Amino acid sequence: MPYATNYKQFCQRRLTLIFLLFALAALSGCDKITAMIQPTPSAPGAYTPGQPVDRAGLEQAFRSANYAQAESMATAYVKQSNLTRPDQAAGLRILSLSALRNQHGGVAVAALENWRGLEPGVDEGQEWRSAFFEAAAQLPPAESAGLMQKIQADSSRPQTLRWDAAAFGAEQEWRSGNHQSALDKLAVLYGSAGTHPTRGKAYQAEMEQRLFNNLHGISPYELEKLSAQINTGNVKTYPFALARLESARRYAMDPRTKPLGQEMVDALKPGLLLADPNIVSQWDSVSGPATTAALPAGGQTIVLALPMSGQYGSVSKRIVKGAEVACAEFSAAGSAVNLQVIDTDKPGWVESLAALPDTAIAVGGPLRSSDYSALKTGGAFAKRAVFAFLPRTESGDEGVASWRFFTSPEDQTDAALRFTSSLGINTYAILYPEENYGKRMAEIFTARAPIFGGTVTAQGSYPAQHQDGWIKRVGSFLSGSRGTGHRAIFLPGAWEDMDTLVPSLFYYKETRQVLIGTSIWERSLSSQRFVDARYYTLAVFPGAWDPQGTAPAAEKLRLAMGAEGQNAADYWNGLGYDFARFAATLNLAPGWNPASLNSALASSHGIAWSSAPMRWDASGKNKQELFMFTPAANGFAPLDPAAFKEAYTQAMGGK
Repeated sequence: MPYATNYKQFCQRRLTLIFLLFALAALSGCDKITAMIQPTPSAPGAYTPGQPVDRAGLEQAFRSANYAQAESMATAYVKQSNLTRPDQAAGLRILSLSALRNQHGGVAVAALENWRGLEPGVDEGQEWRSAFFEAAAQLPPAESAGLMQKIQADSSRPQTLRWDAAAFGAEQEWRSGNHQSALDKLAVLYGSAGTHPTRGKAYQAEMEQRLFNNLHGISPYELEKLSAQINTGNVKTYPFALARLESARRYAMDPRTKPLGQEMVDALKPGLLLADPNIVSQWDSVSGPATTAALPAGGQTIVLALPMSGQYGSVSKRIVKGAEVACAEFSAAGSAVNLQVIDTDKPGWVESLAALPDTAIAVGGPLRSSDYSALKTGGAFAKRAVFAFLPRTESGDEGVASWRFFTSPEDQTDAALRFTSSLGINTYAILYPEENYGKRMAEIFTARAPIFGGTVTAQGSYPAQHQDGWIKRVGSFLSGSRGTGHRAIFLPGAWEDMDTLVPSLFYYKETRQVLIGTSIWERSLSSQRFVDARYYTLAVFPGAWDPQGTAPAAEKLRLAMGAEGQNAADYWNGLGYDFARFAATLNLAPGWNPASLNSALASSHGIAWSSAPMRWDASGKNKQELFMFTPAANGFAPLDPAAFKEAYTQAMGGK
């Protein structure tokens, strides 16, 4: 039926972002719309503006899908003074639906509201409200947002219509990049829908099914963004359970990954908090469009320049293994990508890189600053796009001569400051080791704090190699910082330092501070067998790899590593896996230049990341959106912001 079909096409074309799809169509039931007037092949006669219009002629124009003429006729028709109330309502209906087809959203909204004025209760019907939201989507964003706010605030409107308006607002939040706010609104809206006295569960079930159907059509990037919000506390609730189910459905499309999908579903079923738990039976349905990551052009070469022996050998081999998994995936999908590894420990490695074909453009690495300098001196930057696995490149190089594919110190401090500022913390102290890394991180933290509304009110240090005096240093630090009002302490030392420093804080009865570490904690805690977690209830640190991460790419990497009998996937595997897929899908060709690469990086959503996502700005500078963790008895665990905030509030005496 044309009205239903056109509206579905509209949903698919214009509203592919998750949140309007979830509820605008779900509560409105866009898949059930039936037009009351069916089109026929007959064509109306030509209409001249100014001619009298009767209802039969108007309906004939609309049935014939001549919407431009129908809108013109309806505009004249509803102005006639001799119309009965039903005739005027019929004219406004055709005016609104015709204006909608003609992309005249403002006219359609006005006609729909006038129709409602003549027929109280018409806005409870499927046709009216579906047309209303389609028309609202045609308005400028600010105008449509104001309209939705007006609907939500109008207690005379049907409750379900007000829910629809709230859903529309969530979609706008998502479009503007306020993903967390959109997710929060989703959860509230779903809960409200369940309070309907007679159809609460039915409404929620419709919302669940509609969201799941429409998740089939979103990109891996969008699914990754939603999946990144999943944790053990919300995975069995709406909307997160549906995102999890969609990940399982995509795994079902490939026999090699279907076992992982089955695993995900088996874990999801017990205690599932959905109105229709039977929806999980659809996980292995492959009907509908299969959305997969973009395949690179076959035949290209990507390069890793890494030290394959000595101190860095083990790390480099794990990076290479991750890249090999990515290339195997491409090959299985029919798009072979050649991986070339250059060993930077071998003499003449710079010359070996230079001898590669000009089509081998994207280079991952090196891992050492000395190797980076050798590449620069050897002229590699002239024809290779070098993505250094370094926290910093040489001054002025990033986005001009080379690029960075690694966590920076600023990424770490920003993630920590962003989280602690959300707790209301704006004063900090720093206790750092007297060595280069600690001093540098202290300087960066001090410089970045004002960006997040914070300030560093106290600093102290301790000798990195001489632990004998650390307890006294901690005592002096606390004595000197009392009265400065700080609520968090930045500790940029190694995790091993914490075995002495943190118990020393407790010895001096300082138990209420939030303790902030750096990503070097992640490296040590990954292999830690036991942590005395009672000291770390209020400790956090940023990291790029989540061993429990639910992003589809991370799960796919873990599955592939397990199938080959490898150790559990780790940060370094993820780095190689992500770089290989990133470089291959960039598909750089001879003739590229820094400006064109920067433009491509800034405009692209990148890949479905297994590690913390990276983004590039228009100048080619990288920023990584790190995860936050907390030390746990068996190593570390993803941070639960709500639980952490509650623990912090209790530590502060409930203030």
